[in-house]
Amino acid sequence: MNADTTMRAGVELTRLLVRSYHSDRGVHAETVIGAAGALAGDFALRAVERNPKASGFINSKKVSQLLFGTDPLGTTGLCGVIRQGAVKAGAKESEIPELEDIMARVKQAMESGGQFPPLSVPTEHYPMEWSPNACPRLRASVAELCESHGLNGPKSATALVIACAFLIKETRQVLPPEIGACIALEMMIGVARMAPVMEEHPERQAG
Repeated sequence: MNADTTMRAGVELTRLLVRSYHSDRGVHAETVIGAAGALAGDFALRAVERNPKASGFINSKKVSQLLFGTDPLGTTGLCGVIRQGAVKAGAKESEIPELEDIMARVKQAMESGGQFPPLSVPTEHYPMEWSPNACPRLRASVAELCESHGLNGPKSATALVIACAFLIKETRQVLPPEIGACIALEMMIGVARMAPVMEEHPERQAG
């Protein structure tokens, strides 16, 4: 399996997400990026934890390795793909949240019962729906597309973060890439630390 295959899958996942979130007003950038981040977190968790907990905070070293890699600054792993994509789209590295800060907010929100995954972006940049709803809605379609490219497990999650990076770049004229990166990272890390969402919750709010 080579990088070109994963890149092609990422391109097709980008198209799938855009189609899925297109309305008569176009595509809301924050919503489609939030969905992509949530799916990346969901696939990352299920790739390395075959029987994740049914509720509560999931503290998994395997998930941490996949998300953050071996670099404490977070420039490797799945998070690194998003960060690098955002920088290429024009974001300043200093304007992208530190991964340790994101993790601290995720854990605090889970323990306090607040909105989850937590978002630190201004409320005017919240997705128009609770991003983890993308998981039960599109999980099967994403898996089928990845399988058609011979991808599964962590490789599927990699294709999804490539899609995040593409979406951040494609929406940079209407959404600052550092905000797109923040949404993608916070959703991915949050969803990778929670029990898989098996049905949509339309009443839940973003952030």
